[in-house]
Amino acid sequence: MTKTSVGVSLLTNTARLPERAHASDAAFDLYSDQAGILEPGAVLTVSTGVALDLPEQLHALVLSRSGLAAKSGVFVLNSPGLIDSGYRGEVKVILCGVGDKRMLISQGDRIAQILFQDTLPVGLDRVDRLSPSDRGDKGLGSTGITSKCPHTNIVQEHNGAFICTRCYMEVTARDLDKLM
Repeated sequence: MTKTSVGVSLLTNTARLPERAHASDAAFDLYSDQAGILEPGAVLTVSTGVALDLPEQLHALVLSRSGLAAKSGVFVLNSPGLIDSGYRGEVKVILCGVGDKRMLISQGDRIAQILFQDTLPVGLDRVDRLSPSDRGDKGLGSTGITSKCPHTNIVQEHNGAFICTRCYMEVTARDLDKLM
């Protein structure tokens, strides 16, 4: 398989080239090019000092690092963050802390990962009717609650509904009482 080349510009003397921790990794680690403090419940936009020259057939996704999310409650807020092929500015990472401790971010820390993917050429055609499918227009929670999900990640949506972010099921008040 041939490699697709992506140009990477280091915008500062302290910026680091994204790297794979292991040869078999799908994504490259992104490093902080600044120091900062992420307070509990806060959002912090972190510079990487990196800009990309993506070929037209590629886009990149900025993703959370699973270890950072699991151990520190820090994740990429808009994950995945999309970098279009035409963007030539600095790659920045929007971090959010949901843990109960502040986190010190040092220059050179691995803060996220970046995954490169093919962009399919897509054309949109307006239609009067969609083709049938086995799911149809059934949305969130339409497949029922499974016993496999313990509903441990429940958030309240703007409309007041409670949703488990692990299985995307709506959780009723009665279900909440059982979980408490």
